[in-house]
Amino acid sequence: MNYNYYQPYQFNNVPSQVQRLQKMRDDITEQLAQMQQQPVPQIQQTFITPQATPNYMDIPAKWVDKYEDVQNAQVYVATLFMDRNNSKFYIKDETGAVKSFEFQEIEILDEKDLKIRELENQIRELKEGGNRHEQSVNEPNGEHTKQQQIRQPVATNVDEPTSKK
Repeated sequence: MNYNYYQPYQFNNVPSQVQRLQKMRDDITEQLAQMQQQPVPQIQQTFITPQATPNYMDIPAKWVDKYEDVQNAQVYVATLFMDRNNSKFYIKDETGAVKSFEFQEIEILDEKDLKIRELENQIRELKEGGNRHEQSVNEPNGEHTKQQQIRQPVATNVDEPTSKK
């Protein structure tokens, strides 16, 4: 058998490996000693937070479940209260006065869409106006009702025997 492959841990190499590891340990110990002798520089971290100057656009906001929560809240500046359950919001000022508002979706329409909507409204108005005109023409006035009442046959009960005298 031929064992011609590399064997790093042969018995004759152990003392040299031990010496090399001891040298590494000494170097690390020396570096640690140097680091402990040197003063650690103080790291100054300055966080610059923008301090917003309050102006008329800055207003605190809170979520509420009902209007009574707005009435019971104590505010020191004008505060916006958003209702979680519907599309309303309230602004309460320092005096306690509450103004109510409601969100509404706004459709942004171009000129063509506005013209189409205007024409649809005109058509709807004409149809409603025509229906009203037809109703007023077909409504009976006092004279027609008398004639209609006269022309209507009198209902008789067929089941009852008629008596002849």
